[in-house]
Amino acid sequence: SRFGARPTLQWVARGATVGLTVFAALAAMAGAQSLLRRRWRMGAALAGAAVVCAAAAAGVNRAEAAAQPGSRMTRDATGRIAPSEHALQTVPLPRGTAVRVIEQTDDGWVCVRRGEDAGWVPAEAVLRGQ
Repeated sequence: SRFGARPTLQWVARGATVGLTVFAALAAMAGAQSLLRRRWRMGAALAGAAVVCAAAAAGVNRAEAAAQPGSRMTRDATGRIAPSEHALQTVPLPRGTAVRVIEQTDDGWVCVRRGEDAGWVPAEAVLRGQ
């Protein structure tokens, strides 16, 4: 991207995955230690937290992997870091550029990815693939 870093959406998704995974591992270790000390309720609660965090991390990964491929830009547009005309620009997306739709809002914006770059563009600027 133009700013030398991954766009916000990618950072958030990767940060959430890493954070949830680390928390799941720490909760599992603390739960095991509690069980060894015969603190059954604490051990069970921490083990449950570990399972929930691991499932959430897997869900974030599945959502990222399920991004819609095969879409194209129908006009020149500029990706933005947020779904707003006033948000900072991230990446130019010329007409005909192949993109993957990652997310969409109810007010007419879609987040698209081109390689490692991503940005929010108006929904009418994207022809969705099948």
